[in-house]
Amino acid sequence: MEKINRTATPEVNQELFDKVFGPEAVSSQEEYEAKIRETIQENYNRESDNLVNRRLIDAMIDNTTIQIPTEFFKKWLVRANEGKLDAATVEQHFSDYERELKWSLIRNKVVEDMGLKVGTDEIRNRVLDKILGQFGGGMPLTDEMRQGMVGFADNYLKQENGKNYVQEYEAILAEKVVEALRGKVVVTDEPVTAEEFRNQNEG
Repeated sequence: MEKINRTATPEVNQELFDKVFGPEAVSSQEEYEAKIRETIQENYNRESDNLVNRRLIDAMIDNTTIQIPTEFFKKWLVRANEGKLDAATVEQHFSDYERELKWSLIRNKVVEDMGLKVGTDEIRNRVLDKILGQFGGGMPLTDEMRQGMVGFADNYLKQENGKNYVQEYEAILAEKVVEALRGKVVVTDEPVTAEEFRNQNEG
């Protein structure tokens, strides 16, 4: 027996509004359409920020002279990955590994020169935002509700011998480095079509 799926345009009413944006987030078609436009704009803003960040990182790597001891680095990659990487794989993807190492060195230098730091509260708040983002979909939360989730966040950060803590620390620090570098460059707006933007993201 074959299953037949049909799509139909939903009726624009409160039931649809609540399904898409949560209970009572919008209450009219005008608010619904405005919320859709706002959501699309936020998505484009986030994607354009990511594109600028990637281009900034590429520019830093391409325009910073760092001498990498190639043969030593290749051997180190094989040994450090304990059998997960062989010499052939390292050779095939060496350009990517080299760029990662260069960016790591640049990032560490920026952290040192600009005195960038990440506090435990920042790490905990980042995890809390992730946890709370899975509940309620933007529902306003009181300070008491947020405080009640602190134990969950701390338990998560302690798991795997602190590996989760290190990952969150590194993620925040990387964001601070890019933010600091963006403060040193001029970013110009360039109007493009949606298709052109997609092509730039894929390139």
